[in-house]
Amino acid sequence: MSFVIGGRRYPAGSLVIDVKANEAGLSEKIVQIAEMTGAEVVGVNDSWVTDGPSFGSSNTRRIHPINVAILWDDPTANYSAGNTRFVIERQFDYPVTPIRAKDI
Repeated sequence: MSFVIGGRRYPAGSLVIDVKANEAGLSEKIVQIAEMTGAEVVGVNDSWVTDGPSFGSSNTRRIHPINVAILWDDPTANYSAGNTRFVIERQFDYPVTPIRAKDI
């Protein structure tokens, strides 16, 4: 559903990020992503929704960080598992938990 905040209507599917609920440096990351993708970023100083679902309502979906695990050792291909882990950890800067196949 769309919503109105500060007199501006935002379409359904707009991403709302609570800066205080995230780590320091998030604003800089958002600016970088916006510059790379051309996404429009609008900062607001208030969360008072005048039309549409409030941010804390059951009509608002929260996106929680995912946990990434990768199977390690036989029977996986070492290079494939290692390259995949490298991309996720180093290029996306996201933690990966390696799990040895024998431990499953």
